[in-house]
Amino acid sequence: IEANKSFSENDTKVLLLLYRKDVDRKLMEQVLDSEGTLFDKVLRCDLRSNFKQIKLVLYMLMKYKKISTCFIGDTTRIVNIAINSLVVDRFIKVDDGASTFFAAKWVESKSYKVLNRHQEPIPKFLQMINDVLRLNPDFCERMSFFTIYTGIQEYAGSIEVIHNDYRFLKQRISELPVKDEIFFIGSDIRRYILNDPDDFEKYIAAVVKYYSGRKINYIMHRKENENDEQRQYYKYLNEKYGIHFVIFDKILEQQILHQGWIPCEVATFFSSAIDTLVVIYNPNATVFRLASDDIREKSRFGYSEMLRHYASMKVNVVEI
Repeated sequence: IEANKSFSENDTKVLLLLYRKDVDRKLMEQVLDSEGTLFDKVLRCDLRSNFKQIKLVLYMLMKYKKISTCFIGDTTRIVNIAINSLVVDRFIKVDDGASTFFAAKWVESKSYKVLNRHQEPIPKFLQMINDVLRLNPDFCERMSFFTIYTGIQEYAGSIEVIHNDYRFLKQRISELPVKDEIFFIGSDIRRYILNDPDDFEKYIAAVVKYYSGRKINYIMHRKENENDEQRQYYKYLNEKYGIHFVIFDKILEQQILHQGWIPCEVATFFSSAIDTLVVIYNPNATVFRLASDDIREKSRFGYSEMLRHYASMKVNVVEI
C-alpha cells in the first residue's frame, strides 16, 4: 500500500493477491477493504493450485503487454513466466521480513539461477529446465528495493535502494494515547526457527520473568493457531505462566489504529512487524535474543541480519 502511494500515482494499478492459505487471503482482503479503492483490479490466485497459476499467467499475458512499474513481493516459478514475458519499465521489490536480506544478497550475486530461496544449490538439470521455460526470476537483475531496512545497501551493492519511511500511513495517524500494556509479537519460532521446539518454553519463561508483574499480551502469529495441538500448547503456557495469548483478525499495524491506543512497549523474539510498528507508532521496543546454538543453521544468517538492523534502530536487545 505504501509503495502504491509512493510511485506511479496516476497509473492504472493491478494487484496480484497470491496466497497459500485462506487465513492469509482473509487478512489481505481486510486490509484492502479498509483502505478503499486502491487498485483498479485485483487478481486473486491460490498458489496451492498449479492450474490456477497457469490460468493467471495466461490471463496476464493476454491482458497486459506493457507495465510501467511492477512491485514484487513473493512469486512462484510459474508466476515468474508471466513477469519475465511482460514489457516492464521498472521492477521494485517490497519488504518481506528477513527474506529481504536474502533477496538482496541473492540478486546482487546473481546466484538466483543456481541457488533457491533457501540458499540451497539447484541441480543442474533443473537449472536447464528453469532457463528454457523462463521459470527463474530473471527480472531480479533490474530490480530496485523499497525497504525500511537501512542496512540493505550493504548486500544490495550497486542495486538501487529506496527508503520506505511510511510517510503516507503516518499522515493518517493522529496522536493516540499510550496504554501500560506490552504487545509481544509472536512468530512461529517453535516450529520453524528453533532446533528443539521444547526450547520455546524456556524463552517464554524468561520473558515473563523479565516483565515480572506486568501484563503481557502475546500477539499470536497466524501460523501459531493452525491446529488443536498448537492451541492446547499455548493454553498450557497461559495456565502455567499467566501470559495472555491473543489472536487479532487484522494485521497488527492496522489493529493498533483500529483499537485507538498504542501499547507502551512492543517486543519479540523474531518478527519484522516490530520494524513497522517502531517506524509508524514509535513505542519502546525490545528484542529477546535467541542463543545461536538454538537456531536452525539455515535461519542464522537472516536472524543475525535482523539483529544488526535492530541495533541500528536502537532497539533494546536483551540476552536471555
